[in-house]
Amino acid sequence: MKTQDVKLYAAQQLHRLQALPDHQRRAELAKLAGEYLAMGDMCVNEAHDDYAAVANYSKAIKLDPTCVDASLRRGKAMEQTDSYRALQDYGKAIALSPNSFDAAYQRGCLRLELHDAEGAIADLDKATSIDKYHADAHEKFGDAL
Repeated sequence: MKTQDVKLYAAQQLHRLQALPDHQRRAELAKLAGEYLAMGDMCVNEAHDDYAAVANYSKAIKLDPTCVDASLRRGKAMEQTDSYRALQDYGKAIALSPNSFDAAYQRGCLRLELHDAEGAIADLDKATSIDKYHADAHEKFGDAL
């Protein structure tokens, strides 16, 4: 397929989406975001390419800014290269879903790794209150204290 054909197809799809009512457009964008999530997961699990995964998760977030999983997964993929942005992604996931165990746990673990004991304690306390039976969360919480 030629570049010109791809651009034409993209323009047609954009026009189609813009013509939909808001609720249908959001549903279509959420579906597309899910596809980018799946591609990001393939980049992590099969290609072991965090850079490509971050690009896919970023696209998912752009398509559906309310997608908690996209923020969580991008944060996880970025932990080794940009811990500040990873913390931001975990914070966004917590803002979108305040009772998300994964968001509180992941941010708490990263804060512990970055020697932010106060932040780690707060996040891991929240995580252990959400899932009282998660042994690793309790262990990390103990490490933070």
